[in-house]
Amino acid sequence: MNVYCRWLLVRVACLLLASPPLLASPPLPVSAPLTAGKTLFSKHFSEPAVIFHNADLINDQLPSLIQSQGFPAVFSNELNLRCLSLRGRKSTLLVYLPKSQTCMALDDLRRSQGHKQTAGMNWKAGFDTEYQQLQSRLQSEPLVIVQPQALAAAGVCSCDGNVPPVVTVDVGQELTVNRGEPVTIAYSATDVDSEVLTEYFSYSLDGGFRQEGLPSGLVENCNKDTGTLACSVTGSAPLLSGDYDIRLEVADGFSSSFASAFLTVLPDLIFFDGFESYP
Repeated sequence: MNVYCRWLLVRVACLLLASPPLLASPPLPVSAPLTAGKTLFSKHFSEPAVIFHNADLINDQLPSLIQSQGFPAVFSNELNLRCLSLRGRKSTLLVYLPKSQTCMALDDLRRSQGHKQTAGMNWKAGFDTEYQQLQSRLQSEPLVIVQPQALAAAGVCSCDGNVPPVVTVDVGQELTVNRGEPVTIAYSATDVDSEVLTEYFSYSLDGGFRQEGLPSGLVENCNKDTGTLACSVTGSAPLLSGDYDIRLEVADGFSSSFASAFLTVLPDLIFFDGFESYP
């Protein structure tokens, strides 16, 4: 073989080595990136949760894998499976609890606060405020990861067999008064396995929307000891007449219980044909 032929063979070999193989597989697509989400530490949840719009689940707008520090990895097919029965409700917020493997409509839970057996939830006064925050955040974020509020510094029990507090109304469980009259209600709470208890007052008027705090004219005074709590509500009856459900909810960091006092504030008397009556 002459020199020219040898040069030509070397040239062809170099070109073949420098070129990609004709039958090479196309590059694999890059998988959807993981998302850490924005973590919310909440007193209303007893286990990790992820909250999102149902419409984003229906339209496959959620990440294929949801993952964050201390949060169980959740795959989109898991969400589809667990939330299947709720997919028809486009305008609702859904909450998925990986530990309980439960999917619920947060809107429904919000309207029925106080159901203490709801998995993964610690219902406390003030959830409506947090619900509005979630709505606002989800306008710009696909999901929000929720973690229980860290209460390790409080020395509460973190075991699965936690016993919830026992809450009672000791004085004034059912009162009927006129507007502006003195009111005294006494509550107490005990917990066998938690040293630190936290109190939340709320009230509703005539079975309506529950609000944080106490009705106008009433104030609270609470004294705490190891595993015990004593609270008094005193002051003047509200000027707005009606039936008040005044609730004290006590939490130990992992579960909560409540007791209600019922205060009926009478309207002013009117006179009709010489007789006194209520309007």
